[in-house]
Amino acid sequence: MQTPEPRPDSLASTPPDGVGASRRLDAKTEQLTSGVLLVRASGRIDRNTAFGFERQLIEDIRRTPASPARVMLDLSKVTFLDRAGLNVLLRVQARIEAGAGELRLVNPTPSVVRLLHQAHLDGVSWMWPAD
Repeated sequence: MQTPEPRPDSLASTPPDGVGASRRLDAKTEQLTSGVLLVRASGRIDRNTAFGFERQLIEDIRRTPASPARVMLDLSKVTFLDRAGLNVLLRVQARIEAGAGELRLVNPTPSVVRLLHQAHLDGVSWMWPAD
């Protein structure tokens, strides 16, 4: 069975019949009036979803009218992040910063913070706690 192409506002790493639904990642983007691109991720960012998530982020950043790009990535509904997901965040951060932009992680869940801590990336300037 072939996996359908992801929609611009939603990434699915599983067939539509729900098999493996726990491996789903949804990402909604919104261009704020301040020029910030807000991305709300929900679900798992892992080896099954990371590549599609990275593609979507890069495409959304490319389309944003703000230059340099300012991106807020809301992780408050991310249930799991593994090394593949962390690598996506680091590559996207490097890409944005190469263009003098800024990536901020907002409201990371405890599981996300745990991996960032293990990778010695907690407390870096790209994390914003919940208000």
